[in-house]
Amino acid sequence: MSSIEQKLITLEKAVALSANSSAKIGLTNGCFDIFHGGHCDLFEFSRENCDILLVGLNTDSIIKIRKGKDRPINCLHERMKVVASNKDVDFVFPFHFENALYIVEKILPDVYFQGDEYRGLLSAEEKITNIMYIEKNKSSSSNTIDRILSGYEKEDK
Repeated sequence: MSSIEQKLITLEKAVALSANSSAKIGLTNGCFDIFHGGHCDLFEFSRENCDILLVGLNTDSIIKIRKGKDRPINCLHERMKVVASNKDVDFVFPFHFENALYIVEKILPDVYFQGDEYRGLLSAEEKITNIMYIEKNKSSSSNTIDRILSGYEKEDK
């Protein structure tokens, strides 16, 4: 089994790891459909502020609900492998819930990391964990897809 494959775990294993560790557990989540610099920034920032970084990925069916029938571009296993290949990520797990509140309540991380665009939208999570926000990078999977479909007319700034 490769070192990347060893990072792929279940939600249940993420919960057990958090419950049985004295290390500072960090958690972030998302679709991570087309990997970009904003994802790298999130993982690096998160890693600097915790000992073990867990990353939850939305399942394909949840992404279809949230982003539309043509998403995700990459299937869950491929997205998990890409995220797991990042040096700042310790473990990656899938979750099948539209709202991350469920995994936050289950894992109870010491720190929950999110992009700044979610500030003020996560009041329930703020009550149960320490949230740290990273300033949003203007990159996004949706913007990248839009640029590709429009023939590269739009430019990330």
